[in-house]
Amino acid sequence: MTLVERPVNLRDIGGYEGMEGKTVKKMTLLRSGEITNITERDKNILLNNYDLRTIVDFRSEEEKEQAPDTKIDGVDYFHIDILKNNSNGATSLKNFKEEPSPEVINNLMNRTYEDFIVDSGAITGYRQFIDLLLNQNNGSLVFHCFAGKDRTGFAAAIILNILGVSKENILYDYLLTNKMREKENNRIISKMKELGFKENELRAMDIALNVKEEYLISSINKANEIYGSLDGYIENALKVDKEEKRFLLEKYLV
Repeated sequence: MTLVERPVNLRDIGGYEGMEGKTVKKMTLLRSGEITNITERDKNILLNNYDLRTIVDFRSEEEKEQAPDTKIDGVDYFHIDILKNNSNGATSLKNFKEEPSPEVINNLMNRTYEDFIVDSGAITGYRQFIDLLLNQNNGSLVFHCFAGKDRTGFAAAIILNILGVSKENILYDYLLTNKMREKENNRIISKMKELGFKENELRAMDIALNVKEEYLISSINKANEIYGSLDGYIENALKVDKEEKRFLLEKYLV
């Protein structure tokens, strides 16, 4: 249960069992949707309850300019455009107006999750994210995209996998987005109905606003195909060596 109204889909990914029976530290690694329109009340909660020190924004330059993250004094901000070189546009819904069918959106989502594994810009971006985790000193770090489900969801899967969290719990955390975004998604769909969107378009948007197990599995399958496993992707594509992994385990497990 999150304490704030916004950002939507904010949650602590601490508390899961990791390597050697240790637990992922709480109030250290947070994930969310875009950090926009944050009230003073919620700013105070983020600072005082979550000890927020760092924001990592995975959105595109266009998304960032259209809806800038709210500035929070004392919090460092980093922008990493995960899909900078990618033209699919599924995660930011660029293709929604052009191709609004549920089938097209579903296919776009699966392709995007494969791109997390093969796209050079995504690999570079997720490596930069690892570097920020290595250099985080105090307080908590929140990473986010637009809805906090795809670019953010895969980032959470990467770090939880490094920390030795089970595949079952990684998938549980990933799918939790659908519950966390339910109220906001219903608001968006209701607004679209008021504006006269067709049923086909509403179903497509519903797909775009939620996650499915098959999407994350698309990433894992592509990692298996190219690198032998998700661990292989982390080691060989993201270049996380044994010393860095050991450091991350010591830093984020208790």
